[in-house]
Amino acid sequence: MSAVIEDALIMETNPVRVINFDMHPEVVAYCCAEMPTHWYLAMRMKWADDWSGASALEKKLWLTSAKIAHRNGWRLPKGREYLRRMSGLAIHEMAEPARYRLPDAWLLRSAWLGTGKTQWFTTWSERYNKIFQELNEWTNRAYRWMKVHPQYIARKRREPREPIKQLRMVDVSTRQLAIQMEDATKIIEPFLNIKALNRQALELKK
Repeated sequence: MSAVIEDALIMETNPVRVINFDMHPEVVAYCCAEMPTHWYLAMRMKWADDWSGASALEKKLWLTSAKIAHRNGWRLPKGREYLRRMSGLAIHEMAEPARYRLPDAWLLRSAWLGTGKTQWFTTWSERYNKIFQELNEWTNRAYRWMKVHPQYIARKRREPREPIKQLRMVDVSTRQLAIQMEDATKIIEPFLNIKALNRQALELKK
């Protein structure tokens, strides 16, 4: 299979194009509203090649990988920071996947981690895949969020308001109308006084 066909088969749909809106920044922000930060950073890294949040994303993935290691009972050598290295490697692979699709891509991964071929394939390859799948799942959740969350917000906006809130709105409108009428009276009052003075002057002349 040629590299072009292989790339076409593994190409993933960009979630930004699934929104089917005019792609202004406001639209993207609207679709990402209230999204967990690490999902958003992972999505920006994967789809927009945005490295501005790489440090925060690596820290979050590092903490998550520690939970994965504890859950699976991994034994980790002290002082090697394998979890942090695998977190950084997962982020780099997600941002530049073409470099890691080659048959000898395991050399890049094992060199990044600082292990030999035997260690990589017997122990660390499977562990790394779990961490990478976790990171990739964050982008999948961000994808689903961008498709579903705008519909949820729109549905919430269409819900009828509570009667108490409606009454409060009426009260506010009435109060504003009263203030406007009072202001109008203050404006007209000087002219009313002038007419009264003119009327008194005419009566004195008589």
